[in-house]
Amino acid sequence: MIHQLRIYEIFEHNKAAFHERFRDHALRIMRRHGFEFVALWEAQSPQRTEFVYVLAWPDEAAKNAAWTAFMADGEW
Repeated sequence: MIHQLRIYEIFEHNKAAFHERFRDHALRIMRRHGFEFVALWEAQSPQRTEFVYVLAWPDEAAKNAAWTAFMADGEW
């Protein structure tokens, strides 16, 4: 089992649009390609706001294949 931690800095002026696009667009496409989400959250500090999520993969080959398929997806 592999856990993959992804962290993105998001900005107040487009935070709502970022969350909407991830929820309604990216998440759906990622799931179609076998992405398993363990957790998603937003972290804030005085310096920045981050969108954080953790993915679970059975092995590295599955992770690489899913990311390749996702990035090649015409809808993405």
